[in-house]
Amino acid sequence: MPMSHIRIYQINDPAELEELVAHAATLIQRVLGVQKGILLRAAGEEGALLRLRASPILGLATIIPETIMLPFTFVEYFGQTHAPLMAPQLATHPALLTLTPHDREILHLLDMAIYLPLESAGECVGILGLGAKASGGAYSREDVELVYTLLEQAAQMVESLRVTQNLSIVRELQRLNEAKASFLMVASHELKTPLTLIQGYADILTSLPPEDVQDPQKVQDVIRGIKKGSERLAQVIEDMLEISRIEAHALRLQWQEVNLARIIEQVMVHVGFAATERKQRIETSGMEAIPPFEADPQRLFQVLRNLVENAIKFTPDGGKIAITAQVLGGVAPEEQILEIVVADSGIGIAPEDQERIFEKFTRLGDATLHSSSRVHFKGGGPGLGLAIAKGVVEAHGGRIWVESPGYDEKACPGSRFFVWLPMKRRSHDS
Repeated sequence: MPMSHIRIYQINDPAELEELVAHAATLIQRVLGVQKGILLRAAGEEGALLRLRASPILGLATIIPETIMLPFTFVEYFGQTHAPLMAPQLATHPALLTLTPHDREILHLLDMAIYLPLESAGECVGILGLGAKASGGAYSREDVELVYTLLEQAAQMVESLRVTQNLSIVRELQRLNEAKASFLMVASHELKTPLTLIQGYADILTSLPPEDVQDPQKVQDVIRGIKKGSERLAQVIEDMLEISRIEAHALRLQWQEVNLARIIEQVMVHVGFAATERKQRIETSGMEAIPPFEADPQRLFQVLRNLVENAIKFTPDGGKIAITAQVLGGVAPEEQILEIVVADSGIGIAPEDQERIFEKFTRLGDATLHSSSRVHFKGGGPGLGLAIAKGVVEAHGGRIWVESPGYDEKACPGSRFFVWLPMKRRSHDS
């Protein structure tokens, strides 16, 4: 019986062949009413016998061995003829007369009505066995052509999926490389700026004339400049170390009873000058109603400081930031969730960026327009603040996400960052 050669593109591993046949099997079953099917693949040699791996693809209530042993002549038939083999031909075809009664018994137990070769690059890479049709009739040439057509469609679908997956991987790698390049550019700037500041003030100090060295005010001004630069440098380095700890799952939490209102007070002290400078109003509500809960206070301060600084940075001058808190869930602490929301009247975040902003190395906008300020409008940073916040929240067993209508520098739709934390420490938390 002549047949159309099936093109399976390039089969790189056995799993791909199984995937292809699995995609086609349901259609073959539906169209021809076939209830049993098996895929045979070469799995090794033992003397004059070939070991075949038998993978059921349809039905087969009868238990079959994972591998079967047959003479090379069985597989060589398909390589020579490139044609399907009907069950009655097992006893009549000249190329198969060397099959022993034991070999024929093995094939009889498989109970396949037809065997079809599957080819890739001109070689037989597998044999598809199909049981009897629902009608009980023999497989016609049209039936065989239909099976190969369905296999060809499945091959195209698998190839399309493979290309799509490869493109997705390439795009993701490209995005990560771009993000890393952006990070290196920003990180070098972040490190260089405070270092230049320190070096500049150190040069001033060493070049002061003797009479100015005796002036406490002038010396104090220089020392304050050096201190400011060193503190900023230390912060950048600490952020880099922190993200490394998070990735290595080496973040250690100092669990204790926490008062949220006190932590918010500390955050307000930390960001107060920046908010005043930017003429922004920060409002808080619900803090006093939150009962003590279990967390690491320093880490929680770190999360909220990063979120509020982020809100300041992406809210125009004169805007508003609101920090609210409430307890969700049941009555028992074990059932309760603390929800903290940091909302702003800023420029918002595009939907496609709302998950990406929590990834390391991510900064929105053009890195070449980077400003090293943590709070200037659209100012930069190494792009690690939100990634650190996410790592700390998840280390507490919580969640963090953002909601925003979109990005618009004129309408300023704003953003709302949500933090959910369990009120009671879970036993598996570090």
